Amino acid sequence: MRDFIKDYVSDHRTVIVSSHYMAELELVTDHVVGLSNGRKVLDGDIAALLDQYGSLEQAYFNVVKK
Repeated sequence: MRDFIKDYVSDHRTVIVSSHYMAELELVTDHVVGLSNGRKVLDGDIAALLDQYGSLEQAYFNVVKK
């Protein structure tokens, strides 16, 4: 599935993926929007989020705690 997504977006296409498996999302996404209780709590480039928080899961939990 990862290879399919990467091949598909290489043709300048967009794929929207909904998942609770954040470690998996780190491997296939380049931009993330995170929702909590129907509100957007994360919106950013995956590389920047990983640099800042170390993992997508940690990023999500940090912004939800605020």
